Amino acid sequence: MTNRVKEWTLGHSDIESLDEQRERLLKERREALREGSVVEGIAYKATLAGRSGMSFMLMPEPHHTNKDVSCAADRLRASRDVVDLYQVRIEAAAALMELETDRDQQAARKPLERSDGLDHVTGAALDRFVIDHGPRKWKEALWSCWMKAHYPGCSSGDSAALQRLRNNPERAENWFETYRSPVVAGAARLKKMDPARKEFVEVLAKETGSDLVAADEFTKSFELLAAKHFVLCLMGLDGLSREQETARDAIERDMQSLVKPLQGVKGLGILQDARGTTVGLKYESGVCNRSGDGGMYAAPLPEAFVQGLLDRERVWRPHSEAILSEDGPSP
Repeated sequence: MTNRVKEWTLGHSDIESLDEQRERLLKERREALREGSVVEGIAYKATLAGRSGMSFMLMPEPHHTNKDVSCAADRLRASRDVVDLYQVRIEAAAALMELETDRDQQAARKPLERSDGLDHVTGAALDRFVIDHGPRKWKEALWSCWMKAHYPGCSSGDSAALQRLRNNPERAENWFETYRSPVVAGAARLKKMDPARKEFVEVLAKETGSDLVAADEFTKSFELLAAKHFVLCLMGLDGLSREQETARDAIERDMQSLVKPLQGVKGLGILQDARGTTVGLKYESGVCNRSGDGGMYAAPLPEAFVQGLLDRERVWRPHSEAILSEDGPSP
């Protein structure tokens, strides 16, 4: 027997999710309080620990102090055959697990892949060089820097990244001649966009650490799903069929899959209000242009684009067919 009160922690499990573990422990605490399994005001659970005695789990509530736990432990040891003694602070343990899970998910997130195939450190250094020297003269300036292995005006980090680019043996011989900077290509794309879409792409590139071309390509996929979601929510004002509800849920899952890996993005914002954009991105920085769902940056919805979807019958069908085929057609 030991005098130490061991700490019981929640953990990742294939059998129970974090929420299920928390709910089970909260239920056990409520039952213990109802049945009178209480010592010094703290609920406990007792289980047989062999011939030597019992194992006890103290389940203090948030207002109980460490001194309260010690007093309860002393009382149990004095009155019962204690083999093991644990405590679990359910609320604190669950909060810690949620924090660790968030950190793991954040660590797994990455910026959007750059459109030019460069890694983000090298690409960002080259982007800054292009901006400093202009779209017409940056290649000539970079070639001169490469020949001299000297990068005036660049930070030591950018200089090293640009020199690594010069020395990269995997780079094709004609790479320099054919390469088109995302800074230049992105600026050309921005000129053709309406203000709302331009703003969305610029914020996405900034918040995810990507380039404008990659952000534009992501937006093309995202806004198509967002427009379909909006159309279904608009139709939902008159009620959706089972097939349409299934399609809406599938579209939301598709958008979640797009957003989940993105660095700088907390998740997908969803509103069921069809008076405006129904989905958007929730950024880690908190930047937003709509206050709904805790603050999100609403997806752009060009009016002509949405009208085109409204004019098409069963625009949701591809998102529902695969799921509904297992259950048969809608009644």
